[in-house]
Amino acid sequence: MVLLGVTFIVFALMHISGDPTAVLLPLDATAEQRAAMRAELNLDKPLPYQYFVFLERAIQGDFGKSLRYREPAFPIVIKALPYTIRLMVVGVLFGILVALPTGILSALFKNTWIDFSLQTAAILGQSVPNFWLAIILILVFAVNLHWFPVSGSGSWRYLILPGITEGVFVGPVVSRLLRSSLLEVLSQDYIITARAKGLVWQKVVFKHALRNALLPVITVIGLSISSLFGGAVIVEMIFAYPGIGRVAVEAVNSRDIPLIQSFVAVTSICVILVNLFTDLLYAKIDPRISIGRKSE
Repeated sequence: MVLLGVTFIVFALMHISGDPTAVLLPLDATAEQRAAMRAELNLDKPLPYQYFVFLERAIQGDFGKSLRYREPAFPIVIKALPYTIRLMVVGVLFGILVALPTGILSALFKNTWIDFSLQTAAILGQSVPNFWLAIILILVFAVNLHWFPVSGSGSWRYLILPGITEGVFVGPVVSRLLRSSLLEVLSQDYIITARAKGLVWQKVVFKHALRNALLPVITVIGLSISSLFGGAVIVEMIFAYPGIGRVAVEAVNSRDIPLIQSFVAVTSICVILVNLFTDLLYAKIDPRISIGRKSE
């Protein structure tokens, strides 16, 4: 149903943007040429008929030819998708690797200087605009220190700076939520009982409390991954990274409607799959959650 809604929105945006023949044909095109183009694209048909034709082609991955590249638009986005996924994986891993220890330490040392320092750093990290951070990282680590490349793609070194930029978006949010969730779990009766039985504190935290505290964290990580598709547009443009975000910006600048439609469709499918995987992961972490309803 979500995908069906996305196709309808894409179709509506295509018509709201104006007459496509104004882009496909030169300015001096005659009325006969415009009428022939409208007939070729089924634009002279009723809107419901146009939508069902569009939907039939979209299901087959046919969103038309790119006006800029003069080739099918959908494969262009699919070709750029692995670059964006690779970048997002690096960004999410960096954010999680930073968030887990900082969130746990903040909860274990609540209201101490360690807690205040880590929470202040998380708030500052969450407030920094990603485009500003990307520029600072380029100036420091690429221009001055020459540790990493400035732009482009290739080996793992090309993923570090844009990956850190994306990870800073995820890390502070996950860290603060993990702290709050872990503090709530540590105050539960079963944790107090486990401590009273003499269980090692580290075992109580990492085996019992942390597992239950991860449920809301997983939700936020899933939502953050979805949001990274929007942030990838800015990051990929700054680092000249050949992902779908850069493809989308170039498509908008050139008014390449088929390419924009393909970008919206691909990102929507990715977001739906991420949300589905998040829901399935709930049942894996918490045995009390089951997929589907058992018959009575």
